[in-house]
Amino acid sequence: MDWDPANKIVICWPQDSPKPVLSEVIKKAVEFNGKPEAVKKLESALGITMTAAKYDPGRWYYNAPNPYVPDEPARSEIMKNRDKSYVNVDYEADGHIWVNIRWASVVPDIRAVTYDLSPIEKTLRAFFPGQEAKFPAIMAKAREIAEVTKQSNGFERAPVAEFNLNGHVVYLSSLDLNFVTLDF
Repeated sequence: MDWDPANKIVICWPQDSPKPVLSEVIKKAVEFNGKPEAVKKLESALGITMTAAKYDPGRWYYNAPNPYVPDEPARSEIMKNRDKSYVNVDYEADGHIWVNIRWASVVPDIRAVTYDLSPIEKTLRAFFPGQEAKFPAIMAKAREIAEVTKQSNGFERAPVAEFNLNGHVVYLSSLDLNFVTLDF
């Protein structure tokens, strides 16, 4: 038996057997318990498949294509379609979700890239039913933030916008290679 302070769990294994590798134990637990409900909801709403991160199973999920995972085959799809935005979704075990409308890192001038903000509205509909009257204002702000980023070729960013939906604070911003990010 051993205590893992980083994950705040007790690890038990049969006497005279080698100590199990913690990342493998977590991976098995995640497989056994399945994906979190929020991840399933994102997959359904956006028509994507989310994967548990190899280095942090059970605590972080993302969808392919993920430009930060160089060995991922889906990365080539981003490069082939670099004149269009793509959606990158992250979920952390604490329930934090990011829906990023991104451009490919190899694009020298993003003013020629067309972006699709529909994943933001689909996510809002999935997680905040009954708040549809607020969605037009949120989507207008998302377009405004995306346009500031696009027209400046990513050099200028609009201020972060904040909305309240069912007591949850929802943010719109633009960081990194994102035209706009929905964050809650």
